[in-house]
Amino acid sequence: MKNISLFIFMLSSIITIAQETFNVNGTHNKNHNYYAFTNATIHIDYQTVIENGTLLIQQGKIIATGEKVKIPKNAVIYNLEKKHIYPSLIDYILITD
Repeated sequence: MKNISLFIFMLSSIITIAQETFNVNGTHNKNHNYYAFTNATIHIDYQTVIENGTLLIQQGKIIATGEKVKIPKNAVIYNLEKKHIYPSLIDYILITD
């Protein structure tokens, strides 16, 4: 009886130490809703280029691009001076016949 009680106690303590949360990809701080990439050369297409531009992203979506973009107070700001931002397309599912 003593061995069974000890086994149940050990089992219950292992279960309570189990992982409480799952890993989060990206930032763990929920207050950072905006990301601003400033002072970059932004290529909109093959003809349109914005020098010293700002790219504002909220929750993974582009919400503003230009030279005079208003940056919110809680934004994480990255200075990309002398760097270029190009448009791209990522195909998650490639279907071939």
